[in-house]
Amino acid sequence: MARYRKPIRIAPFAAATLAASLFLAPLLLAGCGGAGPSASPTGAGTPSPGPSEPLPTGGSTPSGVPSGNATEPPPSVTEAGGSTPTDGPGPSATSPAGSPTPTSGAVPSGGTPIPTPAGSDTELFVSPGGNDAWSGRLSSPDSQGTDGPLATLDRARALVRDIPASLGPATVWIRGGDYYLSAPVRFNALDRANTTYAAYPGETPVFHGSVPLSGWKEETYRGIRVWSLAVDPEKGERFNALYDGTGSLPVARYPASGTLSVRDALAEDMLTPGGAPYFCGNLSFEANPADLPDFGRVGDVRVRILHYWKDEMILLESVDPGTGHVRLTRPASMTIRKGDRYYFENVPAALDQPGEWCYDGVAGKVLYVPRAGETRDTKVLLAGRTEQFIVLGGTKSVRFRGLTFTGNEWKIPSGMKHGFIADNADHPQAAYDVAASILLNNTSGVVLENCNFLHIGGSALRIGRNVRDTAVTGCTFRQVGANAIFIHGENVQPSDPLVTRNLTIRNNRIEGYGRRFFNAIGILLIHARDCDISHNDIRDGFYTAISAGWTWGYGYNVTDGLSIRNNRIHDIGQSWLSDMGGIYTLGVQPGTVIAGNVISSIRADEGSGGYGGWGIYLDEGSSGILVENNLVYDCNSQGFHQHYGRDNLIRNNIFAFCGISLVALTRTEAHESFVLERNIFYSDRKPVYLKVRSVSFRDDSNLFWDHAFGAAVSCVAPPDAAGALRVTDLREDESLSLCRQAVVADPGFRNAAGRDFRLADDSPALAAGFVPFDVAGAGLLGP
Repeated sequence: MARYRKPIRIAPFAAATLAASLFLAPLLLAGCGGAGPSASPTGAGTPSPGPSEPLPTGGSTPSGVPSGNATEPPPSVTEAGGSTPTDGPGPSATSPAGSPTPTSGAVPSGGTPIPTPAGSDTELFVSPGGNDAWSGRLSSPDSQGTDGPLATLDRARALVRDIPASLGPATVWIRGGDYYLSAPVRFNALDRANTTYAAYPGETPVFHGSVPLSGWKEETYRGIRVWSLAVDPEKGERFNALYDGTGSLPVARYPASGTLSVRDALAEDMLTPGGAPYFCGNLSFEANPADLPDFGRVGDVRVRILHYWKDEMILLESVDPGTGHVRLTRPASMTIRKGDRYYFENVPAALDQPGEWCYDGVAGKVLYVPRAGETRDTKVLLAGRTEQFIVLGGTKSVRFRGLTFTGNEWKIPSGMKHGFIADNADHPQAAYDVAASILLNNTSGVVLENCNFLHIGGSALRIGRNVRDTAVTGCTFRQVGANAIFIHGENVQPSDPLVTRNLTIRNNRIEGYGRRFFNAIGILLIHARDCDISHNDIRDGFYTAISAGWTWGYGYNVTDGLSIRNNRIHDIGQSWLSDMGGIYTLGVQPGTVIAGNVISSIRADEGSGGYGGWGIYLDEGSSGILVENNLVYDCNSQGFHQHYGRDNLIRNNIFAFCGISLVALTRTEAHESFVLERNIFYSDRKPVYLKVRSVSFRDDSNLFWDHAFGAAVSCVAPPDAAGALRVTDLREDESLSLCRQAVVADPGFRNAAGRDFRLADDSPALAAGFVPFDVAGAGLLGP
């Protein structure tokens, strides 16, 4: 960790002089030192708290946000929709008010009891008012100013090595205040095991991946009053993220709201025309000339192209305003199609809204449009500086508790060869290449408990190769640029020492992920086994909430033994991308269980060419999976969809109120794809099945009812001789042979229209063998 103060004692609230920096040196704001050991700074140089949403304290439930389902009403009350933007997702959407400024408060309940620091041989202290030349054995500076806490986490990491392992667990207590990082703190195999880095009781330490800026000047830019700051990219004064006390600020975009439509894509500008249909490697596209603004020089303008399950983010090489030909600096990772939606970001010509900013590389300036009442003397703007806060490699038994990480830099991923797409294109799946703010590799026994990840530029946490016995519990992930939690092991044999396994992702709140990289996922698991993903609340994302597996088809897959249980998933997709689900699996996964989850409001792109907003989505080769006791409703495609797979058991679930049908199977194979047993299918003027044949699955002892038509439940039959689908009445068309021992009856929900799916005591579903489950058990545990 870099320090921005000289090694002298600094009293609470005192201004500090920032040291010369490796980055943005002429831009740093003098007097941005952190608060004293137990106070929240309020003077200039420190972002002020947001107006309505104080920073969560040590992972406790933030104000203004519902607590876990132990105190929430059941799904009988329709929850507010996420943050479906009117002017495009990500930075153009309004972020909840928040602040990177620490506020004092009680350490949350749950997890490991927190002792009172006493200054023992196994304790060190860190404070914004500390000094790395001191011993770190005191929680506050002594009266002579000769000893006291350390100033940086990195120095504490080094000194805690000297505490003998024979003394047992050690703790580094981190006092409340702001800590600005210029580089990640790196842990390795030499660092002490059995050590906890914890927030000092009642205080909130906040680690920033950004740095305050100074030297703003006021000018008129294209007729708009702006603040400007000269920057020199050659000196590293270049950043993609700008923050204030409310979080990430929106970059100027064109158009200001909505999207444009690709007019055409030319084969001569594809690297592999006529090749794989999804991956042709476009180097350009054709726009309608009338849609293009006056770019001047394109400079650092980038285009966002939304198609299928990917949102491209590519810098422009050139634009021909006469023909509409838009050339890109690197190939698109997915084929650009006629009609694809797109818009431009970081457009100086579009800078006109208060709170917006842009980087004008041609002029060598950063530009910001102040809001009403903001002054350069009091307003603090922070530039993204480092992508990573902490990197762990080779460490064992290290715990982080009650820490807050906020406001870091993000970068467009460097292009690389992924085997099936062009060189220099980024990966088309799941924000795969985006850097994470905390990275683990070759570790065991690492715990993140009651930590906060707020306004993160890229991914928040990545758990990589050879990571074992690791837990992420009670954490808050809010307004994350890419994946909130990304587990990425290697597809090795279970006995291989490099296998990633025994991970617990439990009781975390994830709200607002994929804010910058829209195809990101709330919890993404690639090549790991024996993992528990349970009691998480995941909402307000533009793509899948939980994704498990990374092997397409029936080949070897190390991923198995997953427990995906009792999660609350809602307001996902929001009509931006396609081919997504509340829970999404890939590959053969014997022993994986998806149970007790409540999934609602899944909406994929409903425009031309859009498809696939599914509640539970078993994609290519998903096999050996038990799907049980889940409540899935209000999906704009199906509640359950299997592309292809085998030997999956779909048992004792409720699927209701979906937009196309309740169940779909999109590839028929010779084997039995899945079994539907003792489920409740509650349709509303929609068929139960789509694209299914009786030879490809087995239906046994399910209950069917239509909200509008009652017993006149419809199924979509196999195609007739002309290839057309036939919608028939389930009671009358026995030739379908789809529904064995079917019960056609009103299940007796307490209030289906109000989304209260609790069953009456005399429900016919009970006689049919359905076993009630408590939907209130899904989501967060406790307040």
